[in-house]
Order: sequence, then C-alpha cells, then structure tokens
Amino acid sequence: MNQLKNGAKAEESTLSKETSSFRVPRSGWRLGRHLWSSRSSKFYYGCSNASESFENVAADRRKNSDRYLLIATSGGLNQQRTGITDGVVAAYILNATLVVPKLDQKSFWNDSSDFAQIFDVDWFISFLSKDVTIIKQLHGKGGKALNPYRMRVPRKCTPTCYLTKVLPVLNKKHGKTWDEEEKLWDDLTCLHPEVVAELNQEAVSEERAVVTATPEEMAVIEAEDLAEREQEFPEVAVQTEGEQGVASHIPNKQTPLFDVPDNDSPSSEDILEVTSLTLSSSNILDTPVSYHLPFRHNRGKPPARYSPDEEGKRAKYPISNHVTTQRLSDPLKAFAHRLSSYKAVQLGKFDYRLSNRLDPDLQKLRCRVNYHALKFTDSILEMGKKLVQRMRMKSEHFIALHLRFEPDMLAFSGCYFGGGEKERMELGKIRRRWKSLHTSNPDKERRQGRCPLTPEDVGLMLRALGFGSDVHLYVASGEVYGGEETLAPLKALFPNFHSKETLASMRELAPFSSFSSRMAALDFIVCDESDVFSTNNNGNMAKILAGRRRYFGHKPTIRPNAKKLYKLFMSRHNKTWEEFASRVRTHQIGFMGEPNEVKPGRGEFHENPSSCICEDSAAKARAGLTLTPQNLLDESHKNGKENFNKNETSDVTDEHSIEDDQDLTDMDYMDRETAIKGKGLPGEMLLEEFFSD
Repeated sequence: MNQLKNGAKAEESTLSKETSSFRVPRSGWRLGRHLWSSRSSKFYYGCSNASESFENVAADRRKNSDRYLLIATSGGLNQQRTGITDGVVAAYILNATLVVPKLDQKSFWNDSSDFAQIFDVDWFISFLSKDVTIIKQLHGKGGKALNPYRMRVPRKCTPTCYLTKVLPVLNKKHGKTWDEEEKLWDDLTCLHPEVVAELNQEAVSEERAVVTATPEEMAVIEAEDLAEREQEFPEVAVQTEGEQGVASHIPNKQTPLFDVPDNDSPSSEDILEVTSLTLSSSNILDTPVSYHLPFRHNRGKPPARYSPDEEGKRAKYPISNHVTTQRLSDPLKAFAHRLSSYKAVQLGKFDYRLSNRLDPDLQKLRCRVNYHALKFTDSILEMGKKLVQRMRMKSEHFIALHLRFEPDMLAFSGCYFGGGEKERMELGKIRRRWKSLHTSNPDKERRQGRCPLTPEDVGLMLRALGFGSDVHLYVASGEVYGGEETLAPLKALFPNFHSKETLASMRELAPFSSFSSRMAALDFIVCDESDVFSTNNNGNMAKILAGRRRYFGHKPTIRPNAKKLYKLFMSRHNKTWEEFASRVRTHQIGFMGEPNEVKPGRGEFHENPSSCICEDSAAKARAGLTLTPQNLLDESHKNGKENFNKNETSDVTDEHSIEDDQDLTDMDYMDRETAIKGKGLPGEMLLEEFFSD
C-alpha cells in the first residue's frame, strides 16, 4: 500500500501490475456531500400538467373519435416502454381510441407477459382518460373480433407523417357501399391475381360472381345453373333457340342497375331479360338463350342507406356476405380480411416511431405517460421495494450499476475487448447470425463511442469519480461474457457487490424469474431508487432512467463519455493514478445528470425531457446561483480539490456532450429521408435496437 497525495490509501489493480505508478486507491476522493446529490437539483422540478387549451381540445376530440389504433411494441421492457409512451401520443394526433398496447412476446427476450402482467392497466386507462380514450380490447358488433389493417410507420415519424400515412387508412370504413366494395374487390384481384383462380369454386353469390373459366367450363356451369333455376321457378318461361342453350347468371355490367321505376307493382318493364354469353365452341350451340328473371320490387334500386348523406351508417351488404374465403390459402385469407376491416389500424414494431420534435403540449403528454401513467403492478412494486429496503439496510447510500455485457450484445456491437483469438472466434460466430450486419471495425466503433465499457473500466471510472471500496454496489445485469473472470476486477474494486439474486431468495423471485421483463422491472425499480445510477452503455434502460431521474429531481446519473474515456483507458498504464483520475473527472463533466448539461432537443426525448423540466427561478435567485456544469468545474478549482490544466478544461467545451455529434438515428423522419434519399439500413437494423433492454 502507498500513501497518495490526498491521504487515501492505494492498492495495486489486479490488471494493472505493469507499472508501479498506476496504483488504484481503496478510498474515494473527499468530494463531500456532492458525491451523492446535485447541488442545483432543488432549483428544478418535473412539470407535465396539460395546458387548459390542450385539455379543452382533448375533450372535444374524444367525443368524435370513431377510429381505433393498436400498437405492437418491440424489444425488451424499456424499449417497449418508449413504444407505449409514443403510442399514446400517436393516438392523440390521429384522434383515435387506443387499444391497450400489445407487448413483444417473440423477440430475443422471449417473454410471454402481456401488458396487464407488467403494468397496472386500470391505472393506465384512468390516468390518461382526459387525454386519450383507451380500451382493453377491440371487438366488432356482436362481439366478433375485428381484423385491423397492419402497417409500419418510419422511424422518428412527425405528426404530419402520421396524418398523411396513417390517418387516410384509419378513415376508411368497415362497412363499404357497393361502389366502395367494387373498388376494394378490384384492388384485391389486381394485387393478388392468384386470388381469382382460388375463388373459382367459392366466390359465387346471389348478386355477382367472379369466374375465370374456359368456354367449355363456362357452358357446363351455366347449364347447371339454368337447371337449378328451372326447378326453383317453374313458372319462368325459358326461350330457347336451337336444341340446347346455356344461361349466364352474371349481370351485364353495362346494364343500368339503378334505372328502375318507383312503383312496387310488377309490369312488363320491370321484368329484366338476361341473355346468355355467346360461346364459340364446336361442341356447344352458338345460339343465345334468354329467360325472364322473377319480379323483385327493389331489384337494382339501392336503399336510402347508400346515400352519401348517410355515410355514417353501415352498409347492409358488406363484402364478406358476397365472397366467401373459406377455401382460400391462409396468406390470401388474411389479406382479404385486412382489406375488409380498415377502420382499425395496428402499427407494428412500434419503437422510436415518433419524432423528438413535438410541440410542448405533446411532449408533456409523453411525460405524463412515461412518468405517471405507466405504473408497475402491485406484485412487482412490492418486490422492488423489498430489494431497495434491503440495500438501505446495508448502507445509507448505494450505487446501482446497469451492466450490459452479454455475449449477443458484444457480438452485435462489433467491438473488441482484449480477449484475444478466443474472443474473436466466439463473438464472430454469434455475429454471423445477423446476415445484414456490416463487417466489424472495432477501432472505428470504439472511436465513435459505441463500445460498452468493460466491468473493470466501469469500476475504475467510479473510483476516479470519488467512490471508495466501502461503497455498496447493486448490479443489474444479464449473463456477463466471461462470467466471474470478467467480473473479478469490478468486485475487487467494490467488494460490497449485490444483485437481486443475492438480496432475495429463489422462492421470493419465483413469480418473476421465468419472465425477463418482470425481472427487468425489478432492476428498474432499484436503479431508479438508488442514490447514484451508473451504466456502461447508452442503451434503452440507461436512456429511460436518465430522463426519469432528471424529471424526479436530477438525481446523479453517470453516463460514460465513451468517446473520450476509451483513449484514457487504453493509455492508463502510462499515467499516474492522479493524472488518470483527473482526466476522468474532466471528461465526465456534462455526463453526471446535472441540470442543463444537455442542450434541449439533443438526444432522445426519453433521455432528455427538457420540455417537462421547469426551473424555480425565485429560489435560484434567492440563492444567488447560476449553476452550469462549467461552474461546477470552476468551483472545484477554487476548493483546490482538482488540478486541471488549461488544455484539459478546453476539452469540456469542445466535446461537451455525446448528443452534440448528431447521427442519423437522431434525425426525424423527414430530415432522414433528405439525408439518405430514402435508403435505409438493412432490415432497419440500428445499433440501439440491440440495446433494447
């Protein structure tokens, strides 16, 4: 052990034995009370109440909503949380009734839980009742299930995008008029020509039929039909010319069907004469045969419900009554059902499908959903609170670390973590599962800050920021690549190492352990309630918790400045601990969860909900403070606790925040279309998708 300049005792890092100058202290730096809280947090508070004008408009819109929006979320718990939040706003934009969102049960996370098993669904519906009408299930008339039209919207879709791409589909009615059904049928047969062939035997109706048969087959069909009509209507006089004849049951589309007299009594003018098709075949007589259809008082005369003035009424004869899909193949049957039920729309893979740039009222609606309406079920909340209480019993303060270091995630990132040829082979094999991924370039990914920190790197960062070995650490993680060997350096730095598995018994966790989303919810609660939250990645849970902790008091939230830190970690053995720690603190200014450290509009709104953060100007003025991240740095200079040189300080101005380097994924839909001219990544595969915790 060596004595450092600040009086802290030091020990040699298990992976830093190459140099005697780099010795990690056991104790943290004495930064005082600011270690566990933000000085300026008391001057800011979350504010998401709707304005009076927004409430009035919302009330009027709910009365007139006759459209239904369904949302199918994607990814893990927190990625789905963003989809649910944005889905409520999308329903408001479209003036649609929202059906309780459907959770992703088939992705990598393989969790069969539905919405009501994760969130309090009654609270969700009740809390948002003044903003959007929400129902639990969608049923048609008579309790029959409706088949919504399924579609996707682009990423970062703006309100205008929703109004132009989704609203026209929602405005189409379930019950079609005859003309609408005619066009709908034409669309179906044009888009899928094979439908016609499959419908030859099934699509026969009283009013119309779709037949594409050879002349010989047509003659047989018409002869059979004529025989049936003769048995049913013996009084009908059939006029024949020649030895045989066939009759068509297909109305002539050029005959005006609606030009009929108003009287209900039969007359000679009311009797329509139908002439058979002339078939050129040597085996069938060419002479046409005609017969009179029996009288029907409303033949060809539509009822009043078909009037344009009655468009709100349902048609008496929907297309499903005219065409049977009983013997269609499953894909074509699903397609036909979609075309006949457009009033309800389901938006699939709904994650990050709403723009960051919305007006303040819509942004506040986002906050009401995310921070108030989405409440976990009582069973999850109760278990989560038990875990927090048990951490508090061990220590007054604790850090929660969200550690993403699973093999799949590392392989997807394309980064290299120093494991030699074994690592390259193992992660390379996993990476080949995604055929659309580009060839990995570890150096480039690391330079761009896209590589997660290793467990040892996170431990060194926390120690450099002032947290000693006596600090209790709660770790929320999945399977760690390399297992205990990878975790050993972190546990050496922070021996008070805890997880939900160490804090609770197997019996207590049994109701949750088979469901990844429920286990993630427990971690979410502990991380949210921690005094300090840190992460080794910039995934969905990190973003959601960063925004939530800003909204509820700016509790310290440490996000690694990976672009800067990677160089420092690579060269740390050439520096003293004091120099290393000083640079870590410099690079982390603007990444500690302080107010105003991220410019409004930068990054994901879920990470930086600036429209929902209000400032208590009076309290701030009374305190005589104007605090910014740079002010905090200057204050540390005055106290003599840091020794930054001029060049190091300038780094803060040059690269204040990761969000300053806007990439393609930060752009809204309209901006991105201009940037890439309509060309997207294969399968919409973006890096943050795999960070879908």
